[in-house]
Amino acid sequence: MAKPHAGDWQRLTAIARYLQGRPRMTWWFHHQEGPGAIVATTDSDWGGQVQTARSTSGGVLMHGGHVIKVWSSKQNQITLLSGEAELMVMAKGAAEAIGIAQ
Repeated sequence: MAKPHAGDWQRLTAIARYLQGRPRMTWWFHHQEGPGAIVATTDSDWGGQVQTARSTSGGVLMHGGHVIKVWSSKQNQITLLSGEAELMVMAKGAAEAIGIAQ
């Protein structure tokens, strides 16, 4: 803080005392055998945004039971069929998986 006030130090020490008495939270990733491949799962909502007729797409990249990357975005192209929207998101998922695998 650039210009601390008189009560700021007291608040800071109160927070430190509180945190000292609390247990720490950790994430434990168990060892697993290598699956050998990265799995990409994708989905799209065709024409989900009514004003612009754009589809929303998203996906997840997984290596075994571990999530590597998650994304959700509005598609740049306006698709006329739900199959086109799915094809666009599948291409993005494949490109992301290839990029991670290399």
